[in-house]
Amino acid sequence: GERVLHLSRQGDFFCLDLASGKVIFQKQLAKELGVAVPEWGFASSPLVEGKLLILNAGDYGVALDKTTGKVVWQNGKGSAAYATPVPFDLDGTRCVALLTHRECAAVEVASGKVRWKTQFKSNYDTSAGAPVVHDGTLLISAYNVPAVKLNLRDGTPAVGWKTDTRVHFNAGVVLGADLYAFHAQAGKPDGELRCLDWPTGATKWAQKGMGVGSLMAADGKLIVLSETGELLVVKASPKGFDALARAQVLGKKCWTVPVLANGHVYIRNAPGDLVCVDVTSR
Repeated sequence: GERVLHLSRQGDFFCLDLASGKVIFQKQLAKELGVAVPEWGFASSPLVEGKLLILNAGDYGVALDKTTGKVVWQNGKGSAAYATPVPFDLDGTRCVALLTHRECAAVEVASGKVRWKTQFKSNYDTSAGAPVVHDGTLLISAYNVPAVKLNLRDGTPAVGWKTDTRVHFNAGVVLGADLYAFHAQAGKPDGELRCLDWPTGATKWAQKGMGVGSLMAADGKLIVLSETGELLVVKASPKGFDALARAQVLGKKCWTVPVLANGHVYIRNAPGDLVCVDVTSR
């Protein structure tokens, strides 16, 4: 609607008026809710679900009333992970898949009830890539930990999946029967953009040269941002890597997912430089 929602690294949550930037309400999660600030700060985005805002804070999430900011439910005060909650339906009940400090959990949106939880430990407790939900299953990965696929119903490991793909920050996207994601292994000089078979995890192709990048999908294509600020439009095909367009549009370290909106792609680097690329004529 007419509001902008933002969660800062130190737990300052803001609801702002879209037109003016005026603060409608705000909350300091650490001070007001008592939740721990993760080691590298909060890094997830607020998720709007009906009348609620779901935040990855505390042990298994926090829900705020999106109009007033009032706490509707809170699950513990421990350290959260860095991934944004992802919604899905479980037996007719709206839930979110939540990567927590050392687990993955399914949490009911309305009540905060934890339906299931599965242990998931990442190196340095850096679970950052939002879960990918597709075809009754859920994929999670983290820094130097191979991607794991779970059944949405109960969190048990999905049969037939096996991969060495390690996703650091951006868990990728599914188009058709394929997952497109970046693989990067600690100690190795470069990452790879990979196309994986969703049912099995088999690698169909891998392309080096973009470091630990990130991507989104639109119009049957991948919008890819390399770790060093090269922007690419890549054909989403399991047959091979096919760059339709590419340009160096930013420098320094780039770990933030590119965003497409109204014919423009917005990209940002770690120091905070923001670039808007007009793609309306392409």
